[in-house]
Amino acid sequence: MACNKILNLSSSTKYCNFLFTRISQIVFRPYSESRLRRLEKKWDIPPRPKRPLNPFFKFVVLRREEMKEYREEMNEYSRQMILYEKSLTSEQKQILKSLAEKRAEMKEKSKEQQRLKDLGKPRKPPPVIFLFISSKMNTKKDDDQYHEWVSQISKEWTLLSTEEREKYEAEHKKMTEKYMNELLAWEAEMIRLGHIDVVRRRVLLDLRITVNYQLVKKT
Repeated sequence: MACNKILNLSSSTKYCNFLFTRISQIVFRPYSESRLRRLEKKWDIPPRPKRPLNPFFKFVVLRREEMKEYREEMNEYSRQMILYEKSLTSEQKQILKSLAEKRAEMKEKSKEQQRLKDLGKPRKPPPVIFLFISSKMNTKKDDDQYHEWVSQISKEWTLLSTEEREKYEAEHKKMTEKYMNELLAWEAEMIRLGHIDVVRRRVLLDLRITVNYQLVKKT
């Protein structure tokens, strides 16, 4: 038996199995796969079945040639980028830097807008003119270019009399009041949940003044 061969003593099969289990736990586990196989061969232990490659490594093996092409393409890209950067003037580099900063700013703004949407911030009503444009949607024909049609409706808006505009302005006023009430309720909930950074500074200032006043009044 392999157990007897290693220990040079007579042992029961049950004890050998237990001993090999403990050896595997204490000795084998820290070794690499290749080192472990060498030790198994040295101690005359039958080789274990090889574990199959995980899906990622299988994918890499199958796409080895494509990965080689990718590395070559990346090397060529790096070389071209060095030449490209050397060809730029200081002014052009500054312009590109400004554009990159603007893109980063827009990306950050987009992330913040998505966060506010996820937090359920009420949507601000559109300008009054959009109410007028919405009321004219039934006049748009299928073959009308949207931007041209909007331009035409906008001109009609400028020609409306004060009386004709009043109903749209009154509707917009109601929508704005509803929005402000919803916004205040939402900001109160955000304060309760700890999202102070999304609350308007004016609201936080008013809240601080109110709290300070109440504290002074109690004393």
